[in-house]
Order: sequence, then C-alpha cells, then structure tokens
Amino acid sequence: GAWKISLSSRCGVGNKLRFYLDVSSNNNNDDNNNNIAAQRNDVTLFHNERLYFISNCWRKDNNNKELELGITEFQKIKSRLDVAQSRVESQLSHETGDRRLDGNNAFDTTLANIDMSFLIRERDDALNAYRDAEKMLPNKLSIAGPWPGTTDPLVIGEPGMILISNKNNNQRNKKKGGGLLSWYAAATGVEEFDVIGTWTATPQPDGDYEYYDDEEEEQTKQQQQQQSEVWE
Repeated sequence: GAWKISLSSRCGVGNKLRFYLDVSSNNNNDDNNNNIAAQRNDVTLFHNERLYFISNCWRKDNNNKELELGITEFQKIKSRLDVAQSRVESQLSHETGDRRLDGNNAFDTTLANIDMSFLIRERDDALNAYRDAEKMLPNKLSIAGPWPGTTDPLVIGEPGMILISNKNNNQRNKKKGGGLLSWYAAATGVEEFDVIGTWTATPQPDGDYEYYDDEEEEQTKQQQQQQSEVWE
C-alpha cells in the first residue's frame, strides 16, 4: 500500500512513518465465516480489510543530525530521572537515609515528610517527562537501512503500532449481538482506529531485496503457482 513520512517540526523528535497493507482471502464470498482472512485470539480480519502501520522514524546521514540530537536529548531526560530516583532511594535508605523519618520526634518527622514530598514530586515530574520522551525521542531503534523511495537511510522506532478501522466492528461483533464501538461508528459515522498489535522492521542487506513492477509481480506469482502445481 501507500506510505508517507510526516516530518517533525522539532529536530530530534521522531518523524511519523505511516503505511498500510490490505488483507486478502481466497474465500471472498458473502459468507461471514468464509470471508475471514485471518483470526487470532480476539482479533478478526476480513477480506480486503486494511491494516494501518505507524511508527516514529529518523533519517540518518552526515548532513542531518536529527537522530544524534534526539538520542542526546533522550539521554538527558533519562539521566534526570536516574538522579531523581537515586535521591528518593537515598533518602529512604536504612543506612544513608533521613533518620528523622524513623518517627522518634513528631516535629522532625513532619519536616522530613515535607522534604520527602518535594523529592517525590521531582521524581514524578522526571518520570512523566521520561514517558513522554519514550513516545517521541529515539530509544528503542532498528538498524538503519533503506526505505523504498527515500534517499536517506531510516531508523525505525520500535515497536510500531498496527491499527484497524472500527468500520467493521459491527461485522466483527455480529455473533455477539453487536457492541458499543460498532453502534457508535454506525450512529455517528466517525471512523476510529483500534490498536491490535505491534511491528518491527529489519533492513535487508544490499542485494538481498528486489523491486517488481506490476507485470513482473504477476509473472512471479504465475511462476510460483506453476511450481506449486508441479509439486502437488
């Protein structure tokens, strides 16, 4: 399917890579049971249903420093969290901690609790900043590699999300008598998306991948079909 990279307005913050794949099934008739292309656990995909993939990505080349700047910024935020967490643990330690917290003196214990509350707030602020950074800045990354149609190697943030539209929820829940999401989509006409899984990307070494136009792809499918018939 089609794909697009939406560039971030802040250098270092991940660009958004989006693409889709259509699921097909050989049993593409009107029977709901035979119209199922794939099914696992509580997720059902129907013939011609579209899967949407989204992930952060960063360009990597000598002239573009967005990846390096993003990694540096993430490390700063992580270091801030590590320091804040260390202060909290040190304050509570039985060996090096604040002995006023033992409760031997009510006034001193009150003052110690006030000091402790400031440390915990500082730690929580750092933790929230870290969680936000995990969503925007490079931390868990794939190996840099080529992406069709781009000139710069891309690094993909892992894991990406896989989504499906709620427009088929009514069909999905038919055996269950429908559901709130299917009712909402039908009543409002608003298309929303549900996360059904995650994905990662592994770049292929140079020479290990090929691109086909439509005619070559059809020829390849025919050759594979003929080979399959021979083996059968």
